[in-house]
Amino acid sequence: MMAQGLALFVLALCVILLLRLALNGRRQARFDAGSSRLIEAIRRFGMRVWHWRPRRRAAEQVAAQAAAKAIRRIQRQARDSVERKGNVYRPSAFRGPRKPH
Repeated sequence: MMAQGLALFVLALCVILLLRLALNGRRQARFDAGSSRLIEAIRRFGMRVWHWRPRRRAAEQVAAQAAAKAIRRIQRQARDSVERKGNVYRPSAFRGPRKPH
């Protein structure tokens, strides 16, 4: 099965190259440029697929670190702006007048 697939691929490649030889110079140049673009697009797609998981894992780690840092910062700010009396927490925002108008 694998050998048949490889044989079909090689046959298709040979037919494409034979058709390329039938083109005139300008069309051969256009064909070559188009095939180069196609090969480069396939290569970029393959690299994107190949590196997808490591990049995602790295992005998740960066996001987790940023979230942990933000949580620590908020907790530190909350700890500094809250007065504690036993179980009761009294934020500094409650110290002012209830209605500012």
